[in-house]
Amino acid sequence: MAKLKSCAKSKSVLGIRYDLFRILTGEYGEANKKEIREILLKFPSLVVCKEGHTARYENNLVWKALKKVEI
Repeated sequence: MAKLKSCAKSKSVLGIRYDLFRILTGEYGEANKKEIREILLKFPSLVVCKEGHTARYENNLVWKALKKVEI
């Protein structure tokens, strides 16, 4: 949580697996998960996908999670 808050305050790099990103940006869970979700979806100024083929299909859950990022 400290790393995510640091990323939200200033420009930084956060490496995260696709599945963990999908899970953390899901709409379910407790209050601290809501804060994590907001940080991941509203604060990135750049998103780099290491394996673009993973998120290529619109039916893919990773694709759906990445579409929610507000850039």
